[in-house]
Amino acid sequence: MRVIAIVLVGLAGLLYFGVTLPARREADAAFQAYSHAREERRRVQVRLTQLERRASTLRPAAALPRSAGPADLVALRRALLKKLQAVPAQKLRLELRPAAAPLAAGVTITLVGPFREAVRLSGALVTPGDGLIPELLRFTPEGSGVTLDLQGAALAQRQ
Repeated sequence: MRVIAIVLVGLAGLLYFGVTLPARREADAAFQAYSHAREERRRVQVRLTQLERRASTLRPAAALPRSAGPADLVALRRALLKKLQAVPAQKLRLELRPAAAPLAAGVTITLVGPFREAVRLSGALVTPGDGLIPELLRFTPEGSGVTLDLQGAALAQRQ
């Protein structure tokens, strides 16, 4: 009986040192790897959240029209002059001022001419889709005609 007990204790020792301890070491190593992976996931999640916030703030800014450059102002001036040439005017002043996006320019038009032509021109200047937004439109009697004062802004073209 003693021999069987000694053999069983020996087998238990071999089982403990041969199987249980290596399995425990592997379990500890797997737990540490899992802990490192969990910490890495947290760091990546924080970084992803920061990047998503940044992207969400940049997205609306990217959707805005670009600022107008000199070529855009020249094109806007030509388009306005083309509309203004059709009106017989005694006096005409066109002023464009650069503006920050989404506006291309501030616009001031002063025209002295026949009432009917001034009204037709004001309608042609502020047609929807042209990008000219009137802030002030005023007709003032002037001799045999009228003075048209238009102040507004022109939208920049989308990219």
